[in-house]
Amino acid sequence: MAEKIHILVTCADMRLHNKDGYNVKSDVEELFDLPNTYLITAPGPDHKDRQAAVLDGIRTFSTVKEIETIVLVPHENCAGHPCSPDEHEKDTRVLAQEIQKLLPDADIKAALATIETDTLWGLEEIVL
Repeated sequence: MAEKIHILVTCADMRLHNKDGYNVKSDVEELFDLPNTYLITAPGPDHKDRQAAVLDGIRTFSTVKEIETIVLVPHENCAGHPCSPDEHEKDTRVLAQEIQKLLPDADIKAALATIETDTLWGLEEIVL
């Protein structure tokens, strides 16, 4: 049997991946109690024009690993998908539905990364 893994799908924005500042991966692992998540990043991954690339990344992982959990995390103030928090939530739900079709047994979770400053962020869980 393949190793079971967790995947974080989030934006490539460096403000989310700063070793000396905010690190979305660490916060997601803590919020959802998921150790050692793999990453798939794309500018504005919830944007309809990037969802196919995200699905391709998930498909690739699924050929060699058993995907147990996928966490989708768009963020406020995103240059790759500049929109309101409500629009991010809507687009994230659409992406979650497409992932569920691809991997019906995967547990899909989501949160919106909310910005205070470039180095201070929070996570608000999105109900799917």
